[in-house]
Amino acid sequence: MKTKLWNIGLGIILLLAMVACEEDITLEIPQGEESLVVEGYIEPGMPPIVMVTRTLPYFSESSIDILNSIFVSGADVRIYDGKDTIKLMEINLSTLPDSIAKLLLETFQLSGDLLGGLNITIYTSIQLFGEVGKTYTLLVEKDKNKLKARTTIPEPVKIDSVWYEHHPNPTNDSLVIVYFAFHDPPNQDNYYRLYNAREKEPFYPNPFISVSDDKLVDGNLIKLNTFRGQASGMSFDETYGFFKKGDSVTVKLCQIDRVHYDFWKTFESSRMSGGPFANPVYILSNVEGGLGVWGGYGASFFGLRIPE
Repeated sequence: MKTKLWNIGLGIILLLAMVACEEDITLEIPQGEESLVVEGYIEPGMPPIVMVTRTLPYFSESSIDILNSIFVSGADVRIYDGKDTIKLMEINLSTLPDSIAKLLLETFQLSGDLLGGLNITIYTSIQLFGEVGKTYTLLVEKDKNKLKARTTIPEPVKIDSVWYEHHPNPTNDSLVIVYFAFHDPPNQDNYYRLYNAREKEPFYPNPFISVSDDKLVDGNLIKLNTFRGQASGMSFDETYGFFKKGDSVTVKLCQIDRVHYDFWKTFESSRMSGGPFANPVYILSNVEGGLGVWGGYGASFFGLRIPE
């Protein structure tokens, strides 16, 4: 009898627990403190390009007005090149021809479709062009925020050759895989970021993982394939990552410094971590007083025309 009464009692407890689980539960999620985010680049022979934005809460609503609010205008953005400090000018993309504005947008892996819908500001200069071996210090001030970051443009590593091979599935005979080779400089730490461009498209980073180091291949001839990149937000299909016969392809191999590499490695790891309920990945920013990256690229290029 005691056993039966104990079982009945346990059943009531479980029933009450299930009923309790049906009640609405409201979670108060604390809002993180707003921070400024820098994304900026400089490479040999090119002017710096910098975008400054504000962070948004992870679960915030999305609308044109909210997205417009993240782009920061009116900031004081300067670059010290070791000799002079140059103030960058502010440009609203809506004031530029669409072709130029689209190219600048896609530098930040943003779709050109955003033109006309968002009030986007960038900072640049026609007085400063990147030089190999130089270190550039970025200084950003906006209201009470003061941000600082440093980067160096390393010596480019020459690409020796680029070639293609047919898609492994014979039914996809219009698609190819593009490969390239280069000699890694011996007895030094090297860090790379890989891009490619097709036809008149902008350079996109290798999808998923765009950075690598030479810890296991120091001083060797390295042969890699490069997957076709595309703007963020574009859909995936059976051609994703492959090039087509008839394409003109340019491979861009960039040597970057260690802190620049650490940012992209941790950023790309966090992007593939499985969402907000997965184990968090701490993104290593090189920006003091804020978030993001200020990076120099020692870039080399090699083009290939794939026959029809």
